Amino acid sequence: MKRGQISIFIIIAIFLVAIIAAVLILRGNTVPKETISPEIQPIYSYYESCIKDTGERAIYAIGWSGGYYSFPNYSTENAIAYYYIKGKNYAPTKKFIESELSRYMDSMLIYCSNDLSQFQDFTIKVGETKTTTDIEQGKVVFNVNYPLDISKGKVNYFIKNFNININARLGEIYDFSVNITNKQINDSGKVCINCINDQANKRDFYVELNDYDNETSIFTIVDKQYKIMGNDFRFNFANKYEV
Repeated sequence: MKRGQISIFIIIAIFLVAIIAAVLILRGNTVPKETISPEIQPIYSYYESCIKDTGERAIYAIGWSGGYYSFPNYSTENAIAYYYIKGKNYAPTKKFIESELSRYMDSMLIYCSNDLSQFQDFTIKVGETKTTTDIEQGKVVFNVNYPLDISKGKVNYFIKNFNININARLGEIYDFSVNITNKQINDSGKVCINCINDQANKRDFYVELNDYDNETSIFTIVDKQYKIMGNDFRFNFANKYEV
C-alpha cells in the first residue's frame, strides 16, 4: 500500500512539473503587446508610419538589386545581382535577403528622428534600433526594436517595439527566380521563354527579359497585385551565359 501511494505521489509530482514547465515556456515565447498612452499616441503613430515607409523603400531597393542592400559581389555595373554565371548558381538565400532588409532598416530608421518639431512639448530620446525581418507568404514582417524614451514635465513614457506588416510577394518572387535559375543550371544554360511565361502566369506574375550585353540577360519579375511605393513591385536578377 505504501509503495502504491508513493508511486501515485511521484506521478502527480511529475504531472505538476510538466504543467509548470509548459506555462513557463509559453510565457517565454509570448511578446506582450505594448499599451500606448493616449498622450503619446501621435508620437507612436508618427514613428509607425515612418517605419512602414522605410520598410517599403527597403523592399523596393532589395527588388532592384535582386536581394542585396550592399553592392553584390557578382553584379552588373548598375548593381543587379547575378544569380547564374556560366553554369554556377550565385543566388542569395532567403535568410540572407531577410538580413539585408534588416540592415537597410537599421541604417535608414535614424532619419525618422530628424524632425520632431511637431512634438515640441515632449522630450524624446532615441535609442539604437535593431530589426529582424521575416519574409512570409504574401507579406514581409519587420519586427523593429526602436527604444523611445519620452517625457513631458514629470511624466515619462517608454516605447520599444514596432511590428510592421507590408503586403508584398517578395518570398514567392524569390522562389520563382531561384526556380528559373536552377532550371537553367539543369538545362545547361538553355532558356525556355514559354516555360517561364507559363509558370509566371500561374503565379500571376509578369516577366520581362532584356539583354544587358552579349553574355548577360536581365530578368525582371513584376507583381501587379501589390504596390510598393505606389508602383508594381519589380524584382531583378541577372544571368550570364556561355557565348
